[in-house]
Amino acid sequence: MGGRRNAFRRGVGQQIQRAEQEAAKRRILALAEAGQMEPEQASGRVMYDAFLLAVALTLARRHRPVWSWRRWRRVCRCGADLPCHVRHRLPIGRGHWPGGETR
Repeated sequence: MGGRRNAFRRGVGQQIQRAEQEAAKRRILALAEAGQMEPEQASGRVMYDAFLLAVALTLARRHRPVWSWRRWRRVCRCGADLPCHVRHRLPIGRGHWPGGETR
């Protein structure tokens, strides 16, 4: 029974992740259609909001609790014990970006 329940949870988690990714895609497309994305930004540069969204989705995908059969408890998907305090290696603050505001 536990196997079915875990498979169900895993399926629900994957559905949630796909829904979040679709929402992120729709948001980025809406920004592009609204004219907030200039052609030179679309070609090689990344908007701050798009970068922040991509970072959030990546961290949510890589660092979430999963069951470890070896340790017999929940651990982070990256392999660290919970709570996992992994930080992103790139500067996320808007002040680090060219022409960015300092908050």
